[in-house]
Amino acid sequence: VEVRIDYAKPATEGFRARECATVIREGRNVAALLLRRGLGHVIRHRQDDEQRSSAYDELMAAEMEGIEKKQGIHSGKEMAAKELRDSSESAARAKAVLPHLKRGGKISGVVEYVSQGSRMKIVLPKELTKITFVVAGIRCPRVTKDKDSEPFGDDALLFTRRRVMQRDVEIEIEAVDNTGAFIGMLTYNKNKNLGIELLEAGLATIHEYSADALKNSNLYYTAEKKAQAAKRGLWKTQVSNQQEQQQQQQQQQSQQQHKSQPVKVMVSEVVSADNFYVQIIKSDSTVSDLEALMQKLTITPPSATSASQKAFKQNDLVIAKFPSDDTCYRARIKKVIPSSKNLPLYECQAIDYGHCETTSIIAALPQNLNTLPPQAVEAHLSFVKSAVSDYKDDATSYLISFLNKNSVINASLDLSLPTSVYLTLFSSPTSSSLSSSFNAALLSAGYAVVDNSSPVSKRNPSAISSLSPLVDAARKARRGMWEYGDVMPDDF
Repeated sequence: VEVRIDYAKPATEGFRARECATVIREGRNVAALLLRRGLGHVIRHRQDDEQRSSAYDELMAAEMEGIEKKQGIHSGKEMAAKELRDSSESAARAKAVLPHLKRGGKISGVVEYVSQGSRMKIVLPKELTKITFVVAGIRCPRVTKDKDSEPFGDDALLFTRRRVMQRDVEIEIEAVDNTGAFIGMLTYNKNKNLGIELLEAGLATIHEYSADALKNSNLYYTAEKKAQAAKRGLWKTQVSNQQEQQQQQQQQQSQQQHKSQPVKVMVSEVVSADNFYVQIIKSDSTVSDLEALMQKLTITPPSATSASQKAFKQNDLVIAKFPSDDTCYRARIKKVIPSSKNLPLYECQAIDYGHCETTSIIAALPQNLNTLPPQAVEAHLSFVKSAVSDYKDDATSYLISFLNKNSVINASLDLSLPTSVYLTLFSSPTSSSLSSSFNAALLSAGYAVVDNSSPVSKRNPSAISSLSPLVDAARKARRGMWEYGDVMPDDF
């Protein structure tokens, strides 16, 4: 539209001062259009009064045309004003009307007033009602009359007012809140979604419960991510604050994880130099408790008929009789192997020792034998990675040779994950430096390289720096896997 300011009207009779203007839309005077339809009167002015419309004569002619054609208020008919009932006057009233409005699908309306960025009053002419409407799937910062408005609340309010206030819109109602406000999607200009636009502008955040119920919820999350990436609106400060908090948390976690904990362990199973199982000795009773448990398992061993009495499945805890030593262990079923015979075979892993065997003789683990936590913990050597090619067995033999000399090993628990631990092993109770550890010895012997990608290495770069020279020395001396020259990356 084109707006031409004609004059300024001073404050009088309790009304504030305001500017009076002529509004032109598509080349036509809006006031003249109203007068021709009999929807208004012209305010009369004296001939010499300059405080009047620049199109005063046009307005007078338009009013006369409406009178002659008996349009609107000039028709002589008494027309009762249509009363619009407020369907949001109470929660009970809103809930009663909700099914009818939901069945209507998309409903046309006019936004009468916008009170918050996502809250407004909408008139529904065809339904002869008006409602309080809240945009679904988002939360806008609130605006209050005092100075306690939330940051960007005024921006969100202005954004919404400029786009939909006193405009035709379409709404799809989804629900009603406890105050009687209707919740749903709002579109204007045919296909523009107000909720998504507020999110893209960074003037709203996702309300997950409400957004997840919408049929196009993925568009809402995408819009919020765009605003976050561009650091718009609310995300100008929140992104930087979140990054600072994340950095602080990472630093705190890193500091905590760098503090290694001295422990004593017994290695119960060796898979390779990179993968073995240990029992962490937390107290003097750890070993005796396990021995007592093993004694109980020998009293009521499972029989060949035990497995046929129940259908066992993967991850079940059982008593399993391992054929290699004819001993019963607490075990977890890793795999069920169908058999041509009557009884299936089960690949089981002893939860107190870590080794695996295939057996058909198992039974359900009684509750009284399940009180002691599993004792075997999967372990890895901190900061190092052994070769997986021709020298894999040599690296494993080097570890076994070290373990044969030490039944109980002093170790440093460098990182504890939900399913495994990273350890630095020492040959002497008095040793505690990384340079005198078995991990360093494995590097010096030429059976491993520094592992830069492991989680424990990423948390302790200083350890990597101190161990790297040992790899260079082993390479120059042609020890272990370096005896015939450099090793290719595929060998790890």
